[in-house]
Amino acid sequence: MRSAPQTFTKRRDAERWLTLKEAEVARGEWINPDEAKITVKEWGERWLTSVNPSLKPKTRASYASLLRTLIEPRFGKSEVGQVRPIMINEWVGSLT
Repeated sequence: MRSAPQTFTKRRDAERWLTLKEAEVARGEWINPDEAKITVKEWGERWLTSVNPSLKPKTRASYASLLRTLIEPRFGKSEVGQVRPIMINEWVGSLT
């Protein structure tokens, strides 16, 4: 059994937290805390091995190259749960 991720002294604080988490789920923004601890490099490797098996070898090699040369140097050691949209926007801006 897992313990609660957070405890509250007041019921209304707990209800507010739950409402916010339910909204994150509804918007597709919620990330499982256990999965959020995986690094971007590990996630990229998992993603690359799980993409459509019918992917052409040249496309797969291109994706692997992009992960290795562009994404991993900037985000590879970061936990997925720590990467924020503003970080991605700043990174993309620096590429142009």
